[in-house]
Amino acid sequence: MFRCVSNKCVYDIKYADETHSAGCLARETFMLPSTQARRLTTIRSLAFGKSNETYPHDFFPGAGYIGGILGMGRGRQSFAVQLAGMLGNRFSYCFPPVTDLSPSYLRFGDDIPPTPGLKTVRFVPSRGDVSHYNVGLTDLSFNGRRMRFTSRDFGACAMDSGSTYTILPRRVYNRVERVMIDYFSGFPHLRRVENSTSCHGVDLCYAYEGTFGAYPSMSFHFAAVGGAGDVELGLPKERLFVPLPGKFCLALGAWDEDMSVIGAVQQANLRLIYDLGAQQLQFADANCRQA
Repeated sequence: MFRCVSNKCVYDIKYADETHSAGCLARETFMLPSTQARRLTTIRSLAFGKSNETYPHDFFPGAGYIGGILGMGRGRQSFAVQLAGMLGNRFSYCFPPVTDLSPSYLRFGDDIPPTPGLKTVRFVPSRGDVSHYNVGLTDLSFNGRRMRFTSRDFGACAMDSGSTYTILPRRVYNRVERVMIDYFSGFPHLRRVENSTSCHGVDLCYAYEGTFGAYPSMSFHFAAVGGAGDVELGLPKERLFVPLPGKFCLALGAWDEDMSVIGAVQQANLRLIYDLGAQQLQFADANCRQA
């Protein structure tokens, strides 16, 4: 992720969907406003990167320039871990859907709002992986019917806001794609778009004329705390499909790794609370325009 030669350090971070950031790594003293003390708080020797290259995934050409990436992972150099004591070991975000340009806020500690209906899953240790927030993904549902996967099918599963969409092991994705194709075959006015360029890097897109609104739903199922039953994360259309002019794309991709990554599209309109002290993730449906 980073390397140093003669006291000069560079970093290079690549996400599952090919989002990329690279530049110089340094330590510096930061002075930040404090609402409690009404004065500047000094933070010494904070590791940070100065990005020279940042390439977001091109779902929306011309949507805007991304200036950098705030690292909130579990690694020692992440913002969340470096300032864990000051931030109460907790942070939270709530993303509007990808087509909504409303702002949202990253919140810490006591600034996280009370949220009804929270569901809880534990972070799962993964050998050799110290940077991701891994959770126990055990199955998928399509239109309310379980697909009968097992946790071994998904491998380690990372909750990753830095990846645009969800990436699944190819053997899992292929089954999901088949049920999607079977479903959409019932709508003769839909036309599958085969060109990967017009699909913006994902494998399944459909063009249509007029309007279309009969989208299917899916769910992720996670291992519950204590092992009794499971915890469901529903994926309505705004968490499953990306609307583009005259077409829509399934916001899922495949790779040949034995690992799954749950990306930002699937986290839309969710209040997510990462508790580093309790080693757990909580989430609930929310209107992220008001978050």
